[in-house]
Amino acid sequence: MLRASQAAPDQIDAAIAKWDLATALASLRPRDRNLLTARYLRDRSIGQIAADLNIPAGTVKSRLSAARDALHRKLQSGNGSAGPRGTAIGGLPT
Repeated sequence: MLRASQAAPDQIDAAIAKWDLATALASLRPRDRNLLTARYLRDRSIGQIAADLNIPAGTVKSRLSAARDALHRKLQSGNGSAGPRGTAIGGLPT
């Protein structure tokens, strides 16, 4: 295992970004966190999520958009590690 003093700066930055993302996700409303997790971590399609929740695909899309915006705001209000608007954060499209 590498000590922090031995780790490359990009490894440290990646670890910080991962921590920021996990913290921001944990602070979201459960519905938003569950949607983002289903779509981007479990790779569920919009159609699959809509079927699971018994709601229209358009509703899933609008809720995902709102959840991504909430996540983006949480990351921006943190330590400033979030990228500028329009860049992917933690692999999530903007």
